[in-house]
Amino acid sequence: MKYEDFSDLSNTGFSVKETKKPEDEFFHSIYIAGKTRTNHIGVSEEANKLQIRGFKYNLDEVNMIITHIKEVLVKTVKENGQDRVGCFSYKTGKVWKGTSGNICGRNSAERAASPFCKDCKSNLIVAGMICSPNGKPLIDENNKALFGFIRGKGMKYSNISEYLTSLFRLDLEPLILPSTEETMKLEKSIINHKRFVTKITIGWKPSRYGDKTVFDLAMGIQIPDDYVKQIVKKAKEILPQFNEKFDWSQTLGKEQEATDQIKFEDNKPKEEEKTMEEVTGESFSLDDIVF
Repeated sequence: MKYEDFSDLSNTGFSVKETKKPEDEFFHSIYIAGKTRTNHIGVSEEANKLQIRGFKYNLDEVNMIITHIKEVLVKTVKENGQDRVGCFSYKTGKVWKGTSGNICGRNSAERAASPFCKDCKSNLIVAGMICSPNGKPLIDENNKALFGFIRGKGMKYSNISEYLTSLFRLDLEPLILPSTEETMKLEKSIINHKRFVTKITIGWKPSRYGDKTVFDLAMGIQIPDDYVKQIVKKAKEILPQFNEKFDWSQTLGKEQEATDQIKFEDNKPKEEEKTMEEVTGESFSLDDIVF
């Protein structure tokens, strides 16, 4: 029996896609439990507590250094009483296209004017390295850094968007030198959020159906410039894993082009730069951790 004798039957067979265990995921979902339930390993996930799927459960706060942010477009439809994705766009290129083949409206008003796109909503994906409040990475038993993500959709969108907007508007000492108007715009977009530890807790917002839980994000310590440069380097290295996880249409995002432009020049006098040990009382480097 030879492969070529039967390969043309491949599209008439049946196969099962193996799903990863939550513990084996590169990016762990960070979510708020809506009700108490027992999870896949027998842990009781408590309602209104933060959960890091496949890592830790029943937390009051999670700290992370944000590495990647992506706004996507998702149209959810009901099918047999279940929600499923009817169309998805990773918003790449000058003209955005959804998985349906339709061209996406550039804003909510344009999408609302289209019968097909009117139910499409923006979602924010914010991923990062899970850490302690002082920025030290949390690692697993294999000395591997742990990454997580939150998804801002519906009522959870605005808090995340407002927090990211506040980081974008910060005027910080430039890391890309020589500094120009173009490089400063780039820094605000893809580096400002990497310069701080972000503290994630649970908040509440009123809705037509009563108060609903949302993510509250707050700025923690500002980490030293040298550590930020390590974070930016690692963010670029793991971009393929990010795209594989979150680009449901399997196309690359613009962040690849942006991070390719980053060059750090060591023009700043060394005595002006603080070390991790000076800032946090601990000395650690991402070079000692597996990614």
